[in-house]
Amino acid sequence: KRKTLRFDPAAQRVPMEGSERRRRLAEAARDERGERLRFHLELDSDVELAPSIGPKGAEKLRRLGIESISDFLAANTDDLASELALSRVDGETLESWQRQTELVLRVPYLRGHDAQRVVACGIKTAEALQKAEARELWERISPMAQSSEGRRILRGAPAPTPSEIKSWIRWARHTRTVRVA
Repeated sequence: KRKTLRFDPAAQRVPMEGSERRRRLAEAARDERGERLRFHLELDSDVELAPSIGPKGAEKLRRLGIESISDFLAANTDDLASELALSRVDGETLESWQRQTELVLRVPYLRGHDAQRVVACGIKTAEALQKAEARELWERISPMAQSSEGRRILRGAPAPTPSEIKSWIRWARHTRTVRVA
């Protein structure tokens, strides 16, 4: 199974390097009122910042040449799972992690733990989040938050409120388009 992501090339094609490139991208990302949008991930961010990937997982991924968010999103999940050879991490798990990462990369203000919740409820793309009904999503997230997986994701934080979920959907309307090489 070949896993590839294709995004519009215009969004991150900025002929700058490092912090200057990030500054220009941030300046370009504005909402309808002209306010700057904040994204918690960039394509060149360290893989450790991706949702569901901690320091230990990032170190294992770095040994396989996966150092950035871009590297991680471009990876074939089945091949990567085989190379990692971890009993609890298969291609499906890695694909879920990629969906979470893509949401945080593309939806302003969305944090990793929020993306974990959204993907756990079956919403895998920013476009699907844009179309979600807040009440329906809240009704799916609430029971999930009470499950063992949900408690693990929340790590002691309260379950999201209907208002917070409405914000996720509103933010998804400002989704940026990026290209994974």
